[in-house]
Amino acid sequence: MTEAVCSPLPTPAFSERELRPDRFGELLECLADLLVATTRQRAEITGLQDSDDPRVREALERLTHVERSLGDLSVEAASVHQLLQRTRLI
Repeated sequence: MTEAVCSPLPTPAFSERELRPDRFGELLECLADLLVATTRQRAEITGLQDSDDPRVREALERLTHVERSLGDLSVEAASVHQLLQRTRLI
């Protein structure tokens, strides 16, 4: 055995937690911004005259995948964020 001494980490007071920025919340806002940007991009691509081009169809398929992934991630992240807020970890 070692003779190391461990001391507990100080727990910040509740008021200190309130003063910390909610980085998780900021990341949720970024996810929402990305989702809006992909929707706008879809509208731009859909409006192209060469929509029969296979590259355009492939771009739309990839964009659909990104939108679904962002949507799913946003839902999961919002759920975690609410849980962390209820337990006052953020």
